Amino acid sequence: EAHLSKIEDLEHRMGQEHRELLDKLSSESRIAMEVSSNLSISNLAYSQGNYNKALEFTKKALSLQPQSMKLFSQIGRTCTELGDFQAALDAFQKVLVAEPKNTEALRGMAGAYRYVDPDKSIDFAQRAVDADSSDYRALDYLGVLYGDKMRIDEAINAHLRARAVRRRPETEFFLSLLYAHQKRIEQAKS
Repeated sequence: EAHLSKIEDLEHRMGQEHRELLDKLSSESRIAMEVSSNLSISNLAYSQGNYNKALEFTKKALSLQPQSMKLFSQIGRTCTELGDFQAALDAFQKVLVAEPKNTEALRGMAGAYRYVDPDKSIDFAQRAVDADSSDYRALDYLGVLYGDKMRIDEAINAHLRARAVRRRPETEFFLSLLYAHQKRIEQAKS
């Protein structure tokens, strides 16, 4: 009888744990679907230039997943597009506190500082390159920032490094502009 009682107790506990697990799984699935839905709306709004709506739906997703560094980065990019540079810097800083070598956040900081503090912008772009020397986007952005400061040779070098990692039309465009600025017409044409 004692063994039967223990077995019944074990069955009861296993049943309770099973129900709790199903409830947790159901809740997590619901949250994941809500986050996904909010992100889809946010991404569409962002691609259409509706940054206020994009920010609204990214924040809704963040309220469901408050530890998501990806969502903080997305908020930072959107705030940069809205010209709210301090909010962008705050969002990217949260990512960098958790992940100091997050290249997306480092590039984001560079973008947010571009028109506020160009030297800091260059510093963050360089930190992104230092964190991942194959980050062609960071290399191209570093080239753009050097170009802003009329540091043409450094800009060309950054773009050439980006091109060595991955050839893309944007890099070729940047290089053409810089070569034209130096009156290197043949290189600008190619």
